[in-house]
Amino acid sequence: MPYQDRRGRTCGFLDIEEKEKSGKFLRRYLILDKVAGLLEYYMDNPLNLPDGTAPVCQINLSYIQNVFDARKQRPKIEFCFAILANSRHYFMQANDENDMDGWVDCITNASKITV
Repeated sequence: MPYQDRRGRTCGFLDIEEKEKSGKFLRRYLILDKVAGLLEYYMDNPLNLPDGTAPVCQINLSYIQNVFDARKQRPKIEFCFAILANSRHYFMQANDENDMDGWVDCITNASKITV
């Protein structure tokens, strides 16, 4: 389940398909920073990494077009959802249904997507 850190950012671990359509999901630490307008992920919690370690990926929240349940697109991946940004799908796998719903809600609200 995503949690709030001391800076008010939403954080937590998810499995992410880093290379689109590879089917290979890797465990990554996400930080959703509404103030900076960024969703970024790291190899591990930045507190465990050397100072100045850059994120593996950054997604500007204003570029996010949609966040959706992606279990139909990836039927073998439980609790899978996707973020559509810059014409690319970022597929992510949560630990359980509540975790998935929590991340989808947080990212949708932060990116101000209206349905």
